[in-house]
Amino acid sequence: MKHTLFFSLGAVTGFLAVFAMILLIKYVLGKKNYRFGGCNYDERQLLARGKAYKYGYFSLLLCTMLIAISGIKMLFSVSGFFIGICISIFIFAVVCIKEDAYMSLTENAKGINAMFALITLINYATSIPVITNKKLLLDHGVLSVRCMNLTCAVLFTLILVVFNAKLIYDKKQEKDDDTL
Repeated sequence: MKHTLFFSLGAVTGFLAVFAMILLIKYVLGKKNYRFGGCNYDERQLLARGKAYKYGYFSLLLCTMLIAISGIKMLFSVSGFFIGICISIFIFAVVCIKEDAYMSLTENAKGINAMFALITLINYATSIPVITNKKLLLDHGVLSVRCMNLTCAVLFTLILVVFNAKLIYDKKQEKDDDTL
């Protein structure tokens, strides 16, 4: 697929805009004494996160091998392999959530829910043209780059569902323990 100069400049500009926005948010929150990189996990959480990284890594290897071996032309693209990356991220997140190692000791569920909901909504909003025009999903029989936002939106939706289901389950367990 041949890209025009405007497409390439737009992609670079979009990347730089996102990077600048992240730096701006980090600067503003840093002024309000929020800590970055200060995720404190206990030993049990670190072991569980290590297990989750292992499962995520091996699932990425498996997805890559399956795409390469399957011969499905539609998946032979950046987007096809990106779906494999999203699957491995989902497996990592599910294992961390299941083992109570997703949030550090300094994080709260409301902040994670708000951030993931915002990311999900932004990705669905940018996917509207792709959803309404089905021809944009494929480019010469191969998944187009335009489906990446939709893939991210689905990924974050699934993580939100699992995360909130675990929160509800934990609250129910806590309530049941209090009644005993």
